[in-house]
Amino acid sequence: MLDFYCAKARLAVEIDGIAHDMGDRPQRDLRRTEWLEAQRITLIRIPASDLARNFDEAADALIRTAIEMAAATTPTTALRAVPLPRFAGEDR
Repeated sequence: MLDFYCAKARLAVEIDGIAHDMGDRPQRDLRRTEWLEAQRITLIRIPASDLARNFDEAADALIRTAIEMAAATTPTTALRAVPLPRFAGEDR
């Protein structure tokens, strides 16, 4: 399970504690990362120890990243002129 996910930015966040270094977890994490990347989802892994040391800085960086990624994937909604189709027998 992901710790956080922002659908608009296609950004997943994993907070990795010490358990991620044990047993088959490294291989499972690698398979999951590969699957997410195949779905065009970016995964950011943050060691829990780093988060505990400086939570505010990590949270700010994640928010900035999500905003930037969401803006990059949002289609443009700018208005533009589109010529109307011509129909048979119509004079313009």
